[in-house]
Amino acid sequence: MEAHAMHAEDPLPVVDTHHHLCDLQAHYYPWLMDEPMWKRVLGDYTPLRRSYLIDEYIADALPQHVVKSVHLQMGWDFADPVGETRWLQGIADTHGFPHGIVGFARLESPDLDKVLDG
Repeated sequence: MEAHAMHAEDPLPVVDTHHHLCDLQAHYYPWLMDEPMWKRVLGDYTPLRRSYLIDEYIADALPQHVVKSVHLQMGWDFADPVGETRWLQGIADTHGFPHGIVGFARLESPDLDKVLDG
């Protein structure tokens, strides 16, 4: 069996190493949902204050030949640091994306072991 030779017109597969999903109707993201307090640092981030779900991400990513992706934590409710990972794993199990999940854990937390296990 011959290996497929890559031609110049063939699209290169892409790994998106940093993206975010969020569902403002179902989950709490303090920095997106509360009164903006970081405007002095981030500027006006009003356009970011909306849900961005997996179907929209896939529609944006596939034309760019994204074959794998890594989700980075999105400022989920700090009272439930494992919730975002559980939510994302469910999405990955259903949709095949994301392939990696970078979660959030406060290193000084007395519950650090529990969070990391989660």
